[in-house]
Amino acid sequence: MSEKNSQSQFNAYEYIGVIAPGAVLSLGVILLWPETKEIFFNSNVSVGELGLFLIIAYVGGHLLQSVGNAVEKALWRCFGGMPTDWVLDEKQTLISPQQRAKLQSIVQQGQNTPNLESMNARQWYSVVREMYIDIEKAGRTTRIDSFNRTYGLLRGIASAFLVLGIIIPIHTPSHWEAALWVFGLGFIPALFRMFRFGRSYGRELLIEYIRLDRNGNAS
Repeated sequence: MSEKNSQSQFNAYEYIGVIAPGAVLSLGVILLWPETKEIFFNSNVSVGELGLFLIIAYVGGHLLQSVGNAVEKALWRCFGGMPTDWVLDEKQTLISPQQRAKLQSIVQQGQNTPNLESMNARQWYSVVREMYIDIEKAGRTTRIDSFNRTYGLLRGIASAFLVLGIIIPIHTPSHWEAALWVFGLGFIPALFRMFRFGRSYGRELLIEYIRLDRNGNAS
């Protein structure tokens, strides 16, 4: 990845995948503790105060990443692993049987393995990383990166609503039903969308890799 592309994608992820979830959490905290509003805003919001809010959202978003890692691990464990791992099972439905056969043929050329089923998680993880690098060299990661950024955003939003859903009954036990609304209207929909974009990312990555010729160009 070139320095220019790295910087562009870094900025996109920081704003989409980190600051937005941090803002959701920060606004939730302001609603629970109205007195904290004065820390961020007053009746005449200045650029400096908005900047402070963005900094808090940025820090909060990064802290949410640890929650997001746990949410991600729990989610994909229910489905037998990350979407890119599904192709290790011959009965998978992420890509067509013909595409899987072609993928297996390509992987066999570069790996000392009789079939995909015989690969362990560590071996396959390395192969997937190599897949992305090859696709990146061919300049065909635009859609893949878009799916990944949206996936990261939804993982962060799901984590923010999960944290708020836990905080609400602790802060105000009499309003425990509000936590159910947070879970029902925030956490679960974000988790569902996170699943869809994670699956789309895995499918797009595998299909783009299959479409490459072995010189790293799109077929």
